[in-house]
Amino acid sequence: MRFRAVSAAIIAACTSLAGCELVDTVAPFLVPNRAPVALGEIPPAYRNWRYAPSPDVAVWPYFDDPDGDALTFTATPGDPEILRVRVVDGFVEVRALRWRTAAVTVTATDPSGLTAQHRFDSGETGSLPGFVPPGYPVPPRSTVAIPSLQVLRGQRAVVHLGAHFKAYPFEPTFEAISSSPGSVEVSVSGDTLAIDGVDLGSALVTVSVSTEAGLATQEFKVVVDAPTARLNSAPVFQGFSSRKVIPQGIGFSLDISPYFLDPEEDPLAYAAKQGGPVLIVRFSGDIPAPIGEAAVSVASASRIDVRGTRTGFARVTITATDPGGLPVHGDLIVEVTPPVRR
Repeated sequence: MRFRAVSAAIIAACTSLAGCELVDTVAPFLVPNRAPVALGEIPPAYRNWRYAPSPDVAVWPYFDDPDGDALTFTATPGDPEILRVRVVDGFVEVRALRWRTAAVTVTATDPSGLTAQHRFDSGETGSLPGFVPPGYPVPPRSTVAIPSLQVLRGQRAVVHLGAHFKAYPFEPTFEAISSSPGSVEVSVSGDTLAIDGVDLGSALVTVSVSTEAGLATQEFKVVVDAPTARLNSAPVFQGFSSRKVIPQGIGFSLDISPYFLDPEEDPLAYAAKQGGPVLIVRFSGDIPAPIGEAAVSVASASRIDVRGTRTGFARVTITATDPGGLPVHGDLIVEVTPPVRR
């Protein structure tokens, strides 16, 4: 059995009252070190191509140390040919290598080497994307986001919309509207969008593509600068490859700066909020996944705090804006699971 040293105050005794002084001193004694405790159960966390990216599972809420010691975590896949796992900042990052599932064992260790364990299932679920029957009315979809643009006054920019939407097998019809025609004028010919810088200012441009099977839209910002202005490109969102999985009532902090890049290396300002629902991709039309909620705030210049408040899937929309006013948006998917049972 391992022991831990604890200090306690005692009073030194004296043999006579005359001239006796009470002296506080400290003496150590040993008490047993208690092992960490596993709490509740970690729910399964699967990847599904339809709506659920690879999971990063928060595991620290499922362990407690009775002595208040800091715990370290390790994770091991039940089958390394199916799953690859690692622990980063208290999250177990799980990546499926095959279209199968396996168990993940999580071990929490205190400074004395005492341990507790949990297991949860993970891997790939859901059927593979199937072939679409001939003539099936697949609605158009946005594929690549149209970036925000700088246009100098008196000049024109061109965007080829076919690179940003998928409408196959139907013939698409594109339309565009400017929120401020006095600054930005737009026109569409085929799948080519022309953007003219009329006067200094900015506008939101909404582009839509329609077919007999449905409609899809995108919105982006255009800033019109003076002809002598420094050329500026919008920041780039480099994407989140995974979703965060946290129990209700638990929060985490995330540095978002590595996920955004500015071509001119300008500093970026960040904002974050809960976005729209997470959609389950279906050929007959997308439907919302179970709707969860997360409280989101910007904690510092490039760090956000997220706390799960309602079970389900929540979308956290992050906006990075450069000094020239050009924004880019990126989404982080958060799955909120039931609270930890204690």
